[in-house]
Amino acid sequence: MEATCRRALEIGLPAIAFTDHADFISVHEGQHGLDVAGYLAGVERCRALFPGLRIISGVELGEPHLHPEAAAAVLASGLIERVLGSVHCVVIEGRPRDLSEHGLMTVATAPALFRLYLAEVLALAQSG
Repeated sequence: MEATCRRALEIGLPAIAFTDHADFISVHEGQHGLDVAGYLAGVERCRALFPGLRIISGVELGEPHLHPEAAAAVLASGLIERVLGSVHCVVIEGRPRDLSEHGLMTVATAPALFRLYLAEVLALAQSG
């Protein structure tokens, strides 16, 4: 975060936002949840180090409509100024799959996967 803040000032940005990921579906080995307290401590440290830069805290919630309790816990744990809802995964053959998974999207599978993705985006939009 500190290097990003330094670079923001170097190029003349008046503000910057950090929107860390809070994913509730584990599809990648080693993936873990967001340490909200640690993240917010990092934001506060940068605010103290770079008082001339407006630093906005944020979080990108992965599939929050499927995990409302976990999403609510992230949002209740600290001051998050910006919240993004996202869809990275769809259910294929009974298990969640990340659409960025290598080899999943092909010319043959793209139409069906895109329909699944758009249906999930619609479900997210209708949930809130």
